Amino acid sequence: MNTVLHFRNPGTKVFLLFFAGIFALSVGAMPLLEAAGISARAPYIFHEPLFAKIVLIISGFLLLYTSFTKVVSGLQRLFSVISAVAMAVLGSAPLIIEYGLVKLPVNLKIEIPLVAVQFALIFYGIYMLISAYRIHHAVKMLKY
Repeated sequence: MNTVLHFRNPGTKVFLLFFAGIFALSVGAMPLLEAAGISARAPYIFHEPLFAKIVLIISGFLLLYTSFTKVVSGLQRLFSVISAVAMAVLGSAPLIIEYGLVKLPVNLKIEIPLVAVQFALIFYGIYMLISAYRIHHAVKMLKY
């Protein structure tokens, strides 16, 4: 069996986490750069709040998946799990209430400004890149 593409391989998890971090960072940073007057040539979909929240949810679940790698332990695993749950809740709670997937007894409207979601994407994108580097370094140290 080819272990390079096997999802239990820590190298594949690092690869997915690295590219998800770059994607989350670009989805968060490009619209903010264009709002500041710097031409980043971001696609139009990067300016959509729904797309940013979906990227936040997917990145949260991917970070949660990679936080249970065998080489991640201790405080890094705890912080990764807490960050992943926070990302998923920050992205999904407004969507669940907005589209009426859960009926609440009170009329509740949660709106998170797009700028806050973009800053969260930047922060979590940087965190995912650092986490991918740390997992890659730990896997490399185990091989030698």
